[in-house]
Amino acid sequence: MRGLTSDHAEIKNILLRLRPYENKEQMFLLYQKKKKRWMIGLIVVGIVSALYVHGGSQKEKRLLDGNLLVRNVWDAGNYQVDLNVKTKEWDHSFSYLVKEKAYTREEAEQLYRKFAGELPSLICGGNQTLQEVTEDLKLANAYKDYPFMVSWSSTDQDRVSSRGKVNRKGLEDEGQWVTLHALVREVDTGLEQELTLKVFLAPEKLSEEELFFRRVEESVISMDKVSAQKEIVTLPVSVEGKELTWKETKQDHSIFILLLFGAASLFVGRAMDHDLQKADRKRLKELQKEYPEFAGRLRLYLCAGMTARNAFGRVAQDYAERTGKKKRLFLESEMKIACNQLSNGLPEAQVYQEWGARCGEMRYRRLGFLLSVQLKQGNDRLLQLLEQEADVAREDQRNQARKEGEEAGTKLLFPMILILIMVMLLVLLPAYVDFGTI
Repeated sequence: MRGLTSDHAEIKNILLRLRPYENKEQMFLLYQKKKKRWMIGLIVVGIVSALYVHGGSQKEKRLLDGNLLVRNVWDAGNYQVDLNVKTKEWDHSFSYLVKEKAYTREEAEQLYRKFAGELPSLICGGNQTLQEVTEDLKLANAYKDYPFMVSWSSTDQDRVSSRGKVNRKGLEDEGQWVTLHALVREVDTGLEQELTLKVFLAPEKLSEEELFFRRVEESVISMDKVSAQKEIVTLPVSVEGKELTWKETKQDHSIFILLLFGAASLFVGRAMDHDLQKADRKRLKELQKEYPEFAGRLRLYLCAGMTARNAFGRVAQDYAERTGKKKRLFLESEMKIACNQLSNGLPEAQVYQEWGARCGEMRYRRLGFLLSVQLKQGNDRLLQLLEQEADVAREDQRNQARKEGEEAGTKLLFPMILILIMVMLLVLLPAYVDFGTI
């Protein structure tokens, strides 16, 4: 009990350190509730999964009467069984693959007769009957619920292919009969039989317009064959007494290209705006990060007796020496501009206020205003204000660090949940698969 109490006290102290402005007892109660919900939830999921797997493993035993293994019926699949064999001296465990039940010759022949009777309806596809075929046939290599392999051939591959593709082009007045041959085999028993089926391809039903342009296509093909040895192909000028006017149609993708690049330009514009806003946010965050050190350095030089102008210039020099040839900080750039303005004779008050406005961050604007006011009030008042500014800046920095830590924790929560789900799947999936083969 004493150990549990000390653990609770440590947790309360940690929570208080993380969130010093909130009620310690209330934070502890919320933390405990959240922890219990996660723990109870995981335990419940574990219990349900364990019961499911246990029920599956006990539902049907494969080993009967001590030495009999039950096969799955055909098409139910093979299954893996873990066996343990013992003698008086030894004990051995191993896994064994039990294959599904195969058909006997008599069972295969009986099933073949049923298959032969149902085959016409199985290959119809979208057609009502094989005596009026208008759509492709379903000539598959295997059919559900039957253990047979089927090989197809056709007496007219141009009209009906071995894959069931139907071509009725040109069948305008009368249809056409086509004979299909199916070689049916059962691998385990060696059964092999051949079936013959006749299908009737119904004639095409074309409109007057479709029939006319079919004649035009045939005329073009005929004239192309006649002029195969010539450099020029002559197109017909009339068909069935109707004059023909020819025009070459070209695919013009210019509109598509214009729209595509227009959309790309909008996307690039939006992306550039987004990058610009992102860079501005990065700049603002950098300025916020640098403010405590900047305020501290400025106060240090002022305490040493420097004027505000000399202290400001010395801080700018420190930043320049620190960065050197590295990438210049935004604060350093703004301070350099301010120092150049002071060298050019601009009033100090104006320079400090413009410097704070260019930085764009509230604390810099406030500091620029304080520097401009101190010209009239003196350094004593400015030092007090800078000390307050430094304290506030350090507190803001701590709050910002805590906020970034919370955001990082929130971003990691989802990947951690995914990892937990993957681990649970890796643990439970093999058990579910073994149960599914029972």
